[in-house]
Amino acid sequence: MVGINDWLGLGVATYSLATTLLTFWLALRWWGRGRAVRLWSLWIIAGNLVWSTLLFFVGVVAARYFERIESVLYVAVAYAAAALAGFLLSLVRAQLRLRAMTTSVRPASRLSRDEIVHNASYLLLALVLFLLFSWPAGGPAGPILLIPLFIGALLPDLDARDTLAGRLLPAVSQPLESWLGHKGAWHTPAAAALIGALALPLALFPAAGPSAWYPLPLGFAAHLLLDLLAPRGLMLLWPLSRARYRFPRTPLQAHGSSFERRLVAALGTVALVLLLVVGLGPEPPPPPAPAPSYEQTLERYHGLRGRYLVFGYVQGTWQTSGLRLSARFEVLNASGLSYVLLDRYTGKIFTAGHDPGDDVYLDSISLQTGSQVQVKPAEIGLQDQPLVDGLDVLYEMQREPGLQYIYIFGDVLLPGGAGDGLPVDQTLTGVPRIQMQEPGHYHLEYLPAADLIALSTVQVEAANLLVVATYVSPAAGPTATPLPLPPTRDTSSEEAAPSPVGEAAP
Repeated sequence: MVGINDWLGLGVATYSLATTLLTFWLALRWWGRGRAVRLWSLWIIAGNLVWSTLLFFVGVVAARYFERIESVLYVAVAYAAAALAGFLLSLVRAQLRLRAMTTSVRPASRLSRDEIVHNASYLLLALVLFLLFSWPAGGPAGPILLIPLFIGALLPDLDARDTLAGRLLPAVSQPLESWLGHKGAWHTPAAAALIGALALPLALFPAAGPSAWYPLPLGFAAHLLLDLLAPRGLMLLWPLSRARYRFPRTPLQAHGSSFERRLVAALGTVALVLLLVVGLGPEPPPPPAPAPSYEQTLERYHGLRGRYLVFGYVQGTWQTSGLRLSARFEVLNASGLSYVLLDRYTGKIFTAGHDPGDDVYLDSISLQTGSQVQVKPAEIGLQDQPLVDGLDVLYEMQREPGLQYIYIFGDVLLPGGAGDGLPVDQTLTGVPRIQMQEPGHYHLEYLPAADLIALSTVQVEAANLLVVATYVSPAAGPTATPLPLPPTRDTSSEEAAPSPVGEAAP
């Protein structure tokens, strides 16, 4: 469900729980002397569980990113740095937790029956609203969405240290109460809107789906709606106005009152009826579709090539290190049974397929299309000239809007005794962009335009190059990274070289 190897997931979960407990114990020894702390208190156990869960999900995200690294040494360093960062953050959190436990005003150690009824009213109203929102969609509501829903229903009470949320997170609730006061700015629709904006990334969580963002602000709004029945009311128009609004003849005079108990019973009954109608569980799976074979994905790519940007979700193994790879890359080309992939994060280009010479051995690849594109080629032929004489083509291509990237292919022949020659690419886990075929003879493959400009002072005996530029259609503006300026030419009679995008043309 979290998208990583089961053993790796178990390791991340073990690390999260062990780090949480160890840092709390260390904080207790270093900063907790003379403080009466009940280690088996419900609030300490619940707080540690919440923190270890948060640490686990952050660790899963980090593990998915580290899968892109093909070096065993770099992977070990990355995991060690992430583990150290998690340990230090957990230690700071534990120290703040201990400090919050020794304030002058301390909440009761147990929830009373009235407080349980009061919090149940928030949770049940949020559940009723959630089921009503899920009803028109048809099918059962996702049970995992109840987690952000119930968190959102209790979140407004984080501005009071004696509430359920305040006791779970005293390091947050105490400064928030001192700064804003209970039922102040944190109990407003503006705060609910802020929570909704912060919850948008939840839509990217694969286990929950794109609708996972709204239960958190919905639970928050349900809490505010119920607080309108209390005598103090809410500042509905904050920050424009600090005036408080409430329903007339407010019935919620005290926690656990007879009205609140009747309200909990009514909301529970409505929620039960809605659960029977809407249902709670995973959506029924669609009928299984036959998975395309590897050869069929290649055929599909050749049908899309040159018309769309194509991305592939790749699962495989680095051939040099044996490390697993699971990530999304752009597909630049396909040759034989191999794909040429671009990692847009690093600019690295590598091959993936079923050939022993590929950088990555592919277990599976799932293709997705992006924007429409146009691919425009151009040729550069040079004879006893420096490479700078062929750069005009690159700058002409860059002037056209929508440019994504420019790559150069071809052969370069240097005159005899031409110094050290070109810098040969020695990479073992990617496509070598400058390959020496024999002394003085070099082959270029997927060489970026900026790299060719860096070699522009090199004198060649002959060069036969193909320049391929890819443009998004409809045009979305010029390339985000302008090409570097061309070197100054020695001939004064020639026109100045064309300026790149962003420079004034002569």
